[in-house]
Amino acid sequence: MFVDIVIIEKEWLGREDDFLRVNKLINRLNRLTKTSGICFLYNKDDFPKETPKRFSEEFENIKVFKGLIINKEELENKRLNLKTLREKLKPELIATNTSDRKVLSNKRIARNIDLIFEIENNSKNNNKDFMRYWNSGLDIVKAKLMHDNKIMLGISINQLIRQTKQTKQNKPLLIQKHKIIGRFINNIKLCRKKKVDFIIGSFAREPKELRAEKELRSFINTIGASTEQSKKAIKKLYERICFNQRINSGEIIEDGVERVNIKGE
Repeated sequence: MFVDIVIIEKEWLGREDDFLRVNKLINRLNRLTKTSGICFLYNKDDFPKETPKRFSEEFENIKVFKGLIINKEELENKRLNLKTLREKLKPELIATNTSDRKVLSNKRIARNIDLIFEIENNSKNNNKDFMRYWNSGLDIVKAKLMHDNKIMLGISINQLIRQTKQTKQNKPLLIQKHKIIGRFINNIKLCRKKKVDFIIGSFAREPKELRAEKELRSFINTIGASTEQSKKAIKKLYERICFNQRINSGEIIEDGVERVNIKGE
């Protein structure tokens, strides 16, 4: 099942229905009858305790999941314990938008991160690429650390959508669109080389920024993903969410260790 990602900012808190309605319309226009999903990512201060029942009642074919965004400053806070935070809030996904090597090499932190996204437009000296390779926020060492800690890379189509919007509004671009695409291609090659799983999603901040599964799959194929990578990029997020749900329920203690119920207990 394909699960798209939506980032809920302050102005859209409590208005998640708008994203679900647009997603429902997209599915109808593409004649999709199968179940799809949306994972809403919140800051930890805005994280909702429960998913409203109206979501499942009004949007039967759309599964709703909740995740956390933890920024770099929060990760660098020594008081933050991601394992405790996971046990307390029970998010179905924990994501961050930094690929800092100190964060990835800290096993206490890295083992509790599921997804890193939008690093192509979030590195130092955004406009400056190197002579022999792209300044894409990922390198061989970081890719190996991601593989070792089973962290996925998120390819965010929203970075390109936002650039188009800025161009129409005659606003200065932080980074040119072709550079973002070049960095996508570089990161996909690194993921293939170091066997890092990656996903693709809308990462929408507004309902109109949502995109259909077919569009996302076509884009990922265009920028060099293999057939196998393309299939995984669509399905891998749902698999990780299901795994995290089992951890939250206590069915799995940690990766590779499951709780066994003995008859009579």
